Amino acid sequence: MDPSDNSFHNPSHQYVYRVPSPPRIFVPPPIQTSIDSPIATTEKISFLQPSVLFSHCSFLSSIQFRHPKPRDHVIDWTYNERQSAQEILPFLFLGPLGAARDKAFLQSKQITMVLGVRKVMDGFMLNPRAPRDLQLEMHFVDIKTERELIESFGRLIALVNEHLERRYRAAQADPSLAPGRVLVFCESGNERSATAVAAYIIAVYGVNLVEAIQIVQGQRFCVNIDDDSRTRLETLSHILRAQIDVLEANRGGQEATQSSNNHLDALSPRLDRKRTAERMMEDDDDDYMVDVGAEQKLKRDGSAPFSDTVEEED
Repeated sequence: MDPSDNSFHNPSHQYVYRVPSPPRIFVPPPIQTSIDSPIATTEKISFLQPSVLFSHCSFLSSIQFRHPKPRDHVIDWTYNERQSAQEILPFLFLGPLGAARDKAFLQSKQITMVLGVRKVMDGFMLNPRAPRDLQLEMHFVDIKTERELIESFGRLIALVNEHLERRYRAAQADPSLAPGRVLVFCESGNERSATAVAAYIIAVYGVNLVEAIQIVQGQRFCVNIDDDSRTRLETLSHILRAQIDVLEANRGGQEATQSSNNHLDALSPRLDRKRTAERMMEDDDDDYMVDVGAEQKLKRDGSAPFSDTVEEED
């Protein structure tokens, strides 16, 4: 439609001739007023996520986790620090390929597993020897395109948690063993691996997209999580939220059904109980549909694409 044509409607916004794209997700930089002020703190862990995706990570609930203070990485970050790895979580480091090749760094930080996020075509180049020389556990998450990264989040999270659990169980049996520490790396340590670490924080600790990126950027200020990666992280957050809602609904529905059946057993015969239960389910469905419709109307925002043209009176 040409906006210059005579019409009874005017466009509410300017016409844009480009390929449609999702809205940009703005993430403000982490704010720190002093060196001793933490950017974010996570004190309690909730494990409502499906254990199949996260490989039974409930053992982490026994570890009192508080996000470490960002030290002076935000205020006094230097350009040369991009060549080394930073501690994002007490057991999770993020850095470039050079950090995975540095034997001194791996030994000093007591790294027990190295996890690389790479493209399939870069498999030969991004294959450091140092972890093998130190007999460290090493895994790779290979992707063909950047779009496949969101599909690999589940495997990446499972690899990290499986290793941490094995080290945690071994340390309980032998206190002399060091706990698990994982280094996640890519070629630069700023893009794919940074997105993977942010996905881990979102999935395991339940923070939102903005907080996860700020936690990562607060420790490694040079990370560059682009718009497409932010959209993928937001999609992951929505998927996890939906899975949690389904689990809670199923758990609540089973408890309500059991309670209702026990109550009806004492009041009515079996046939009447079946019909009553069906009616109750239908009533609940009707109420739910009404509530959802009302909620959608209340949450509906934005503006109409066109507005009526007001003709001036002669």
